[in-house]
Order: sequence, then structure tokens, then C-alpha cells
Amino acid sequence: VNCGVCAVPLLLEIRQPDDLFSFAAGTKESSFTIPGVTGKVADGQGVAKEIEVFISTRGVNVDQPRVFQTELMVILGDKEEGILLGTVDILGRVGSAKLRIKKSASPVMFNCLPGEIVTESLQMRNYGNIPLILDMMVEDTAQGSFSCDKNIKISPDTDFSLTVTFTCSLQANITTSQHTLYLMVTPNGPKHLITLQTSVMDTKDTNREFRTSRPVLSFGVRKNPDMSPSQKNSNNEDVPAVFPVESDRPLMNFFSVPVGSQEEQLITLRNSTSDTVCLNMIIRETESFSLSVPAGAVLTSQL
Repeated sequence: VNCGVCAVPLLLEIRQPDDLFSFAAGTKESSFTIPGVTGKVADGQGVAKEIEVFISTRGVNVDQPRVFQTELMVILGDKEEGILLGTVDILGRVGSAKLRIKKSASPVMFNCLPGEIVTESLQMRNYGNIPLILDMMVEDTAQGSFSCDKNIKISPDTDFSLTVTFTCSLQANITTSQHTLYLMVTPNGPKHLITLQTSVMDTKDTNREFRTSRPVLSFGVRKNPDMSPSQKNSNNEDVPAVFPVESDRPLMNFFSVPVGSQEEQLITLRNSTSDTVCLNMIIRETESFSLSVPAGAVLTSQL
């Protein structure tokens, strides 16, 4: 800020060597002149100049967060005959912020009546080592409006439940439509797209959510310790007419995974009975897929 009446020529220089920090044009130096104030102004007021400093971490790999540091030198005049007015420390904390979110061919479902308000939750996790900042946006439609937090911050290695509310219009058509929730990692991060599906009904159907679900497991066994195997076979009423476990998706589609990398997807299961169900999850005839459990990646898991 120049609080004087004379113009001030300044040169800003990032101390060398430093390949991470630069100005907007990718240079290490920036020169400009701040004009002086005109007329009568209050004490402490003047003409300000804003300069952006960028950090590029391309090619930097760190297992733990690391702080990079440099100095910004403020010089009055030119580089050869200028006067060093002072230095400004610049710090950059570098790490990885990785968003893990439910990826499925099945969208997030909102079943409602005209004029009704429905809320659903979207589970996500930051499995990086620095905080993850997300900006959310979803466009309104003639069917109603969506609302959720516009900005969230997820701490490292932490789960977060994003609540999305759909307010159905009283004039909404009795139909099903799909919309997109945009999750943008800031700053300069990737953009994630989540499909939201609204189904406006003329009558409430509580079983609509799992109407299209299909079992994706090998098998499930109902556990009842009070009943012997012979009693189980003789009593057909205890055998469920449908598969006792339902899932939130009919299949798991790993779309466009880069060579040499890995991707993880989540699946939500629901026990539709009042009894405990023992599950064996088995991946067959391939070593390219594995199950993720607290002990690590395995081929077979018992739940």
C-alpha cells in the first residue's frame, strides 16, 4: 500500500533457487509502480496493489505433509541499483487430499410427493494427509430445488456425511428425472459428479427405494443359534422367500481406471429380516479385485 503522494516503483523477486513458487506468468520477478494518493485521505489509507503468488507441486511426491519455504524480496527501484525494503516469508504445506465417495451406477434416490421435503445423506471420506476443501453446486429444476452445504472441509483420514435436501414443488410432474451434484476440490482440484434422481409419486411407496435392487453377494445364511439344522430343514416358514440381504446397487462398475493405479468403491448392504445374517463375500477367478477390510486387502471376507 502506497500512502504517499509520489508513485513508488517496486520489484518483487522470489529468492532463488526455488522451482515451486512463481508469479502468475511463471516468472520469478514482477515489477510495477504503485501510484500515489490524490486529494485528502485519512491516515493509513492509500493506493493498494495485489500480487498473486502460485505454488506448483507437479512432480512432488510426499508420504507425509511437508512444508516448503521461500522468501519474497521487496525492492525499491530496479534490480541493479534498487534498495531492499524487506522480505516476506512464503510457506506452502504440501500433501495429498484424496476424496473417496460412493461411486455407483445407481444414483442417490429422492422419492417424494408433490410439496414434500426429502433428505438423503452422501457418505464421503478424505483419505489424504491434508484437509480437503470442497465446493458443492446443484442446479434447481422445475421439479423443485436442492439444498446442501456449499463449502465443506474434511480433515485428513476422516469420514463426512453430506446432507442433501430436495424440496419438491407443488406443481411437480409425476415423473422421474435425474440431476447432477457437482463436487469441486479447491483449489485447482478435480471435479466429481454425483447423479441425483428424483421420483415424484402420486402416492407414497415405502418399498420403492429397493425395488430395483438385486443381490450382489455369493450367498447369505440366516443365523439362529436356537434352532438345530433338522428343525431348519423341517420348517419352511423360517426360510426367507427372498434373499435376506439387499444392496444399494445391482453391479459394481469400475469405469476407466488408469493402468497401474487402483480404485475403490463402496457398497451399502441392508438386512431386510429381523434375524442376524452371516455373509461370506468371495471374489472368484481373478487377482485384479480384492475386498478392503480393516486388516487390508483380502480375497475373502466374513461378516
